[in-house]
Amino acid sequence: MGVHLKKILRFLFSRYKQNRIVTKTILGITFRYVRGKDYNELINFVEYIEPYLKSDISDLKADLQNKLKKYIVFVNAYEKDLEKIKLYVDEVNPVELSKAEGVLRETQLRNLSHAKEVLSEIEDKTGIKLFMDDGTLLGAVRHGGFIPWDDDMDFSVMRKDYEKLLEYIKTNCIYVDSSDWCWRTKDEKLKECFEKYKNQKFWVRFPYSLKCYQGTFTERTWFDVFALDYYSDDINTEIIREYSESVKERIMPIRMKERYNKGQYKKYFDFYDRERIDSKLLADESETIAPGIDNYDFTLYTIKDLRRKTDVFPLVKLKFEDGEFYAPNDSERYLKSIYNYYKKMPLDIDIARHSKTKTMK
Repeated sequence: MGVHLKKILRFLFSRYKQNRIVTKTILGITFRYVRGKDYNELINFVEYIEPYLKSDISDLKADLQNKLKKYIVFVNAYEKDLEKIKLYVDEVNPVELSKAEGVLRETQLRNLSHAKEVLSEIEDKTGIKLFMDDGTLLGAVRHGGFIPWDDDMDFSVMRKDYEKLLEYIKTNCIYVDSSDWCWRTKDEKLKECFEKYKNQKFWVRFPYSLKCYQGTFTERTWFDVFALDYYSDDINTEIIREYSESVKERIMPIRMKERYNKGQYKKYFDFYDRERIDSKLLADESETIAPGIDNYDFTLYTIKDLRRKTDVFPLVKLKFEDGEFYAPNDSERYLKSIYNYYKKMPLDIDIARHSKTKTMK
């Protein structure tokens, strides 16, 4: 097929997907829909919260089951269903949710043991203190451990310590150079790593985080390490949001056009290195902290608020399950900068979304 014909077909028939919503343009007419099979996740969700509700949701479940059988459901209908579910979600107090059970709980506890061992070693060898962030910090504050449906652990560190940690890993640990990886080959490459380093700890640098793995591809333990940066004290939330949108726009060609090409990750790394050098918003140290540009919270989500140095430092120890990990100095304020209403049950949850465990339900 000629290059020009491909361009013409892309112009006439375009398709873009964000989360579950697909936007498709056919001959200039735009349709927005979700796949009927995506309703399976909504059904799982309402069944998950049903034991904690006073209301009868049998009619809602029946309606969702009918939508599940359809090939597509237009966005207007889908959004109305989300609004119906939200009314029930507001009845749920997430603090009252039971801990995970079965395979999910086993995965959580394996990840917990893995993180304890590795983080202790890192602090002993380097003095670097990784602290809980995102869902792990939320779980510590709201549940005293894992969020009931979560399966991984997230830790953060300031940029200088992130770079120091990366150098330590490259010198003293099994470090996998992922420069020639791309989105399409990620799982294939990871399988090769798990086969080569079976039951050994190994580290992989991804575009948005460092991950430490152990085990096998289908029965793995892991955790994430994210970088935070200092920003100029004269910026505000609106400025950092605009900057985030600018970075998202400029990195989109790498994310979309290079996703099947060998070396996509190298292009990510080079982009972030250049951006950190060129950006006028970053500072060596300041009172203002926000996610680094190579951080999920910066590139894939909307930044809700800036964090102050006093929100983070000095670090404190916070209970998590049967142990303790470092946490921001003011975890409540810190969480408010990430989540709008972190004490409420979210409308959309992905149960064990990171796990590759075959038997996970």
